[in-house]
Amino acid sequence: MPEPIVVDGRSYEFIGISMGNPHAIYYMDEIDDLDLEAMGPAFETHERFPERTNSEFIQVVDRSHLRMRVWEREAERRGLRHGEQRQARWPPS
Repeated sequence: MPEPIVVDGRSYEFIGISMGNPHAIYYMDEIDDLDLEAMGPAFETHERFPERTNSEFIQVVDRSHLRMRVWEREAERRGLRHGEQRQARWPPS
């Protein structure tokens, strides 16, 4: 079930999952204009996630396509890049 959260004064809903580490999934109408470098740390270090979290921002394109941008927790410390876009098709071909 989606849970409400307020980040930097804006309301969102996320679905929390664990894949051995915490992930917060946010379904959004549009992901292209997200400034992940600016907003990512606020999601990662939100008080709701005491051990930090990875954040996936997902746009549903249609019934068989999603677009996703990712903020990886602690990626800056490890020298990784954030926000690269991925597209997925379901079912995979």
